Amino acid sequence: KSRDASGLPPLYSDDETFWFPQKSMFFFLQRQSCSPPQLYNPRFFLWDPECLCNHIPCPNCNQSLQRHGEISHPRRCVSLDSTFWIISYRYRCGNCFHPRTNKRTVTFRSWDPRILAVLPPALAAEFPAHLTHRSGISNVLFSWMRSCFQSGMGSKQISDAVRTQHLLNHDVLHLQYLQHLALRKSSLDYWTGRKYEAFLPFEDAGPRGRHGYIPSPRWFRDAYDGYIEEHQ
Repeated sequence: KSRDASGLPPLYSDDETFWFPQKSMFFFLQRQSCSPPQLYNPRFFLWDPECLCNHIPCPNCNQSLQRHGEISHPRRCVSLDSTFWIISYRYRCGNCFHPRTNKRTVTFRSWDPRILAVLPPALAAEFPAHLTHRSGISNVLFSWMRSCFQSGMGSKQISDAVRTQHLLNHDVLHLQYLQHLALRKSSLDYWTGRKYEAFLPFEDAGPRGRHGYIPSPRWFRDAYDGYIEEHQ
């Protein structure tokens, strides 16, 4: 959607939040054409700090960065019992030259640690995740993971525990769906023999599946080790 006069997207200016509004499962279930993929209902986080700051300096030359379009693919982040996606932007420096092309095409992702490091602390604190090379882990799960490692828990146990919570979340959603269908037995749908879509397994990667993802033990260990190395 278009931005306001201050350059803020409606999510910031009208709703004053970084998270896209999310409907409750109950209201999805009231739809006549309710299907499992609608119930997956992932969360999305919009991260565009440039419009909330007077100046974001380039990490290389300290010149102000300018928004240079959205990043084409959101970043998946794992939380305690679900995943969410971060929508982000590229910021361009009009002063720096790219070492390969010798053109002014140097850009930074708005979730780049070097960008987060120069934001006002109150704004940087809103960023909800620690990012890895291709995905990320929510701040809540990261804090829990640190506590587990510091208490002697292994990465295999951490991965198994997170998997259990994600599967439980999926099973609760499945149960809601089945209970809703059971209540419709007395409706016209039952007498007309209407068929309902099956609720697919958590890790089903088909076009109607949830594409559930749980990081491996090695992933958790690498994320923790990387954090320790950064703060030594």
